[in-house]
Amino acid sequence: MFETFAIDVDSFHRDDLPDRLAAGNGGLVAPLVADRRPMTFDVDGSVWTYVPTPAGLDIVPGAVEGAARVALPNHRFAAFVGEYHTAMGLLYGEFATGDVGELTQWEPAVRAAYHGRPPYDPAVVDLGGLDPERTF
Repeated sequence: MFETFAIDVDSFHRDDLPDRLAAGNGGLVAPLVADRRPMTFDVDGSVWTYVPTPAGLDIVPGAVEGAARVALPNHRFAAFVGEYHTAMGLLYGEFATGDVGELTQWEPAVRAAYHGRPPYDPAVVDLGGLDPERTF
């Protein structure tokens, strides 16, 4: 099923992702990656590194020394970007190699970068008028 997914990895990292970061996703990412080492994705030989900055991320072509590194085939990366796979799914499914455990720690930042989804914050959860103390 996932073999049918494909993504132009270079275009995604050169054009799409920087545009998403500049449109506001970078601000969501910055506090999540402040203490992280860079993360390198090797997708069928197309290598890109996410380097934390005070404003969010720099997307750098190639590998960066000291970065965590995850290698995976294009169809698995496309499924990860499209949220058909999570980092844990890649880890337990053995669909990726390298520092996949570290990718699980990066995942909230990656989701914020890719989709503009803020990380979960229990202090700002809107329960829509539900009272969590109510019993039935």
